[in-house]
Amino acid sequence: MKKLLVFALLLSSFFVHGQNETYSWQEGICFYEGEINTELTNREQLDNIVGLLLNPSSYNQPVFRLQLKDSTHIRPEKVKREMENAIKELENAQFPKATMWDSIRKIRVTQLKRELELKMLGIEAMKNPAILKTDKKTAKSCKKTIAILCSEPAVILKEYKKIYGDDAYNRILNTGYSEKVMAEMASIDFLRYEWWNTASKTIGEINYMSKVNQELKKLILNWKVECH
Repeated sequence: MKKLLVFALLLSSFFVHGQNETYSWQEGICFYEGEINTELTNREQLDNIVGLLLNPSSYNQPVFRLQLKDSTHIRPEKVKREMENAIKELENAQFPKATMWDSIRKIRVTQLKRELELKMLGIEAMKNPAILKTDKKTAKSCKKTIAILCSEPAVILKEYKKIYGDDAYNRILNTGYSEKVMAEMASIDFLRYEWWNTASKTIGEINYMSKVNQELKKLILNWKVECH
């Protein structure tokens, strides 16, 4: 009898705990905590919302490194594999049943696929900048930058000085490398900043955050927020 009573108390405790299961997450400098509305969602779905939609790690990040030696060692197959895995993870992720989540998923998958296209294009452009002309969505808006990248080393360096200023130009000049290598160093900056900042606009903005936060208030109850 005593064993049955202990079991009943443990079982009761389990259900009470389950009904008030807490969930915590971070956005920027703020930490959130609340109770999972188990009638509408579960922990796995919330993890997917937070990890794949609220805090997308790869979004709009240029693939180029700050140093020429690091950029030239980028492995395109690795970049492609990582991006394709991120796309597959999002496509297979479980979300709450509301149609809004499927709509956002489709938007995000489209954005990731476009980001992958641009990253592969940019990697190829380090060796063959003329390849940038083949992208119909960016060829016109990036026309000036593409023309510079396709120029002779002396022209690239001249334009670099004009756009980035004497200090940046002198840092490259003081390396003592050949004109060709210095032009390659300058080209990385042109790709990383001038081309990518314009081209990445075709990925599209993440403009669904307000909707996600509104829906989260239905899925997570009694929010507590602490920002540092």
